[in-house]
Amino acid sequence: MAKVYGEVDSLKSLLVELRGNGIQFLNSLEDIEAFRGSYSARINAARVRAREALHREKERLKTVIKEQQSEIELSLEKQEELLKTELGSVGKQLADLEQIRKANKLVYILLRERTKYVRLFHDHWGQKRIQIRNVILMMNHRPAAEYEYVKIVLLERINRYIQYFEAQLSAAEVDAIAEILLSEMQNR
Repeated sequence: MAKVYGEVDSLKSLLVELRGNGIQFLNSLEDIEAFRGSYSARINAARVRAREALHREKERLKTVIKEQQSEIELSLEKQEELLKTELGSVGKQLADLEQIRKANKLVYILLRERTKYVRLFHDHWGQKRIQIRNVILMMNHRPAAEYEYVKIVLLERINRYIQYFEAQLSAAEVDAIAEILLSEMQNR
């Protein structure tokens, strides 16, 4: 609303002042008096219109939210069905793998019993660096030097492995090794 500073001599200067401030609907003193009388009613009417517009917007947004919520629920149901089918296929694959594992174990047992003397089933530890005949066992002290063709280890380091492996030597070879070791111990 326009604020008028100073006295206005006539209706004409008042109208010029109002038009200068963008107020077009007041054309006479009666209009001004009517406006002053109906100001609070106009404010209340504007509030009611704004409230109604907000209520309509709220209702519209509620329907939009309900529609989007139903779309989201449909999308979630589709995703759930898709996950169930994928999990079912994964479960089938796991069952197939379990069957293969059991079948492989059965084949392993059958082959092991039929080929007792074939060395197919011994552990492979990679390429040998030093042959077993080039390992020297020391009873008490191991030198710190490293050699290219000979590995020197303490007997206590080897002892913990001996109990885990099947004997690979014949009885005659074991006796020969035992005699050599015993004679070495007696010579000390």
